[in-house]
Amino acid sequence: MGRLLSSCIGGQVGRRRLRSAAVQSPAFGVKRTSAERCEMTLHKRALSILEYSLGSEHPRVGILLRDLASLYNDQGRYLDAEPLYKRSLAISEKALGPDHTDVADSLSALAALFLSQGRNDDAEPLFKRALEIGEKVLGPNHPAVAASLNNLATLYFNQRRYADVESSYKRSLTILEKGLGPDHPDVALSLNNLALVYTAQGRKKTLRRYRGVRSQ
Repeated sequence: MGRLLSSCIGGQVGRRRLRSAAVQSPAFGVKRTSAERCEMTLHKRALSILEYSLGSEHPRVGILLRDLASLYNDQGRYLDAEPLYKRSLAISEKALGPDHTDVADSLSALAALFLSQGRNDDAEPLFKRALEIGEKVLGPNHPAVAASLNNLATLYFNQRRYADVESSYKRSLTILEKGLGPDHPDVALSLNNLALVYTAQGRKKTLRRYRGVRSQ
């Protein structure tokens, strides 16, 4: 096992280098798959160690479960990811309380999994609860709240609930501009998201008017 883990650690360094050369290297996909297998091995080994040393209900175990679930999610292995996300959420709620930010992170991760499967009705209450936790614990103008609003906006966009999409993106944009400044990349991304909403609705006049106001 020691040799395998050492090999995987070396592979992870290589993986970071490969990412920057993904377009140039035709073998990138193969090597990335190998790196992902190594990453999975490392996570599972780390999970076993933490469960043995700290107990299966420790918050750090919950975080590692969420990370492992994210690896499965990235690979499209949704059936493997879902129970890990749910276990991570249960551990965080029990150990940290229902209003902890780690709980919000687990809620958002599970909701994103549902969203990627088109399970909008399952995702919406989780995204909303994560937003409520963020507002309560971090305050209504924290960047994490803006991220939760963006998550909800994505869900609403999939449902073509454009009024809800627009209000969520606008509030997110206001938070980011206030907290990060008008020239931050996250602000630019929010502006682009809002423009996509107007484009999807064919609201060309609104888009032109909004662009005019923003450029002043």
